[in-house]
Amino acid sequence: MLADFFARSIRLESFEIGDSTFSLDSLQETLRTLPPTIQELRIHNLPGGWQELDDSVLEVLATSGLCLTLRNLTIERGSKISDDAILQFVTARMLEFGTPVLQRVEIHFDRKVILDVVPSLQPFFDTGLIVSLDYSPPAPKGLSPWDGLEDNPDSSVWARRPRNYW
Repeated sequence: MLADFFARSIRLESFEIGDSTFSLDSLQETLRTLPPTIQELRIHNLPGGWQELDDSVLEVLATSGLCLTLRNLTIERGSKISDDAILQFVTARMLEFGTPVLQRVEIHFDRKVILDVVPSLQPFFDTGLIVSLDYSPPAPKGLSPWDGLEDNPDSSVWARRPRNYW
């Protein structure tokens, strides 16, 4: 259905995908049918959505001929996207056309950094590329707001509370 829409959208420059009803396969197919005029793409991986959003998304976007004018890419919750895939994607997009096309790549992770790709991207920063890789590991399970507080606080604090307190 989106393929027909994209075929008629000859001036579409920005597209945002945030619907968790897509399967990973249908997301990849949607990315393959994006019009070549797309300059900005935002993918929101909502909780309960694409649990397996992985390297294949960047592989589709790096494919020659797709999203020829893509300048800005933002991915929320790209935790299963490898650091190496990011490096390959950026390198391919920056070198593919002889002149750099990408201007900004922003990916938010729910994991720790595995491979620091920033030094390898340095030559592209000199051309104006901005890369924001936000590694925010998920909070450990089992945390409580009471962690760090005394197990048995002084009961006199509670005794001083006014009785008519609402």
